[in-house]
Amino acid sequence: MNFARNLSYVLMLNYVVMTEICVKKTSVKRVELAKYYEYEDKKYYSDGKNVIFDFSQKEYEIAVWLSKTFNESVIINPRINNPEGIKTSDYIFQNHNWK
Repeated sequence: MNFARNLSYVLMLNYVVMTEICVKKTSVKRVELAKYYEYEDKKYYSDGKNVIFDFSQKEYEIAVWLSKTFNESVIINPRINNPEGIKTSDYIFQNHNWK
């Protein structure tokens, strides 16, 4: 009798731990626009002319897919027109730049 009660208690604790893990994994992550792009210790903020967001619908859909599939936030980077020669990645995903 005591064994059955202990087994029931252990199973209940296991259920609580698994529920906590599942709830944490289903937290909402999102796709957002970068506040700025940093290159060689200088921050470039979007101004609609020199630093712009011009991602396609397909790029946005990929960002949403990444966010939902891997339960991670995705940041969409701007494109830098001026000064010339600065190449930017499309996304920041899992703290890495992705093209």
